[in-house]
Amino acid sequence: MLTLYEFGISPFGQKVKIALREKGVPFERRNAFENRDALRGANRRAELPLLVDGDVAVSESTIILDYIDEKWPEPPLMPADPAARAEARHVEELCDTQLEALIFGLAEMRFFPVGEEAAEKAIAAYAAQDIKRIYADLEEALGDRDYFGGDSIGRADCAAFPHLNTARSMKIAPPSERLEAWLQRMKTRDSVAETVKEARESVAAFQAMVGEAQKGAARRQFRDHRLDWFVRAGGWPILSKRIEAGNVRFAVE
Repeated sequence: MLTLYEFGISPFGQKVKIALREKGVPFERRNAFENRDALRGANRRAELPLLVDGDVAVSESTIILDYIDEKWPEPPLMPADPAARAEARHVEELCDTQLEALIFGLAEMRFFPVGEEAAEKAIAAYAAQDIKRIYADLEEALGDRDYFGGDSIGRADCAAFPHLNTARSMKIAPPSERLEAWLQRMKTRDSVAETVKEARESVAAFQAMVGEAQKGAARRQFRDHRLDWFVRAGGWPILSKRIEAGNVRFAVE
């Protein structure tokens, strides 16, 4: 059986789980933070999610979805038309990098304030403008269709839902009737409902991790797109303090 190392609240792990469940592929879940040695042994960067299929270990959620769709082609997650496939990848990239980085940056301000008022205001203002652009792009990509993939759920939907649902929980839901209707439509699917349930069950563990980080016992990872967004948003004064204090990391050590 497949083994997926993940953490319920992670949008990247959620993306993979929705895809596997839509295809009806059984898998075993393992908490990545409780299995760090196994994760590090199979994945040089020790990042989640990690899919282990026998002797094959696949990391990075986008590459994992490629693997899933190629090994279990039915039902396909990608449309047949090359232009539609490119559009699906654009939606996935927009959500996995730009929207995820924005959410991460706002979470940093919410959970780890450092008293840099000017930088915090700059980040809030930048986020307010940036999220309008992102939601406009997503609304245009969805159009009048039920799903980003058309009449049926596809790869773009699997990738977009975890981030938009997280944004909604942070009170920055898209002010769009079409995107809101899409969110509710996605939640009626068994694959999504089970994944959302697991995310809720992981909230307490996530809060404990935040508490450890606030005490300096754990460090947050600024992956490349997060670092790029945070600095562009005006967060360098905050980040420099974090680096000096030694409570952030840029790669697994």
